Amino acid sequence: MRTFDRAKVGNRVWNLQRGWGTIIEIEDRRIGVNLDNDYLEIEHFLFDGRIKSTDLNPSWFWNEIPIAIPEKPKTTHTTKIEIRPYKLPAGLILLIGSNLHSVESNWCGPIQYVDVEIYDE
Repeated sequence: MRTFDRAKVGNRVWNLQRGWGTIIEIEDRRIGVNLDNDYLEIEHFLFDGRIKSTDLNPSWFWNEIPIAIPEKPKTTHTTKIEIRPYKLPAGLILLIGSNLHSVESNWCGPIQYVDVEIYDE
């Protein structure tokens, strides 16, 4: 038996993205719902709760599903990355990101240290 085989016009259903609505029509292959908003929107779904047959999971349920949104990680570490100077042949063309850069001299800068924050997942 599919989830909404016993659905009746007037039953209340809940959508993961759109919220609550009331069933207003039941057809052979789908159910029509009037959404609880100010726009008088009607949306249809299949008897298994999916909007389209290609959906992996249902979006419509008999009751509201609590969704816990995880907080952003708070633990951080600071580490130093050493950037060493290096020699490149003059006239070399470098692709950095989406920009081309020409190397005018063959020496690239002094040693630098950069602070990087790493978040635990």
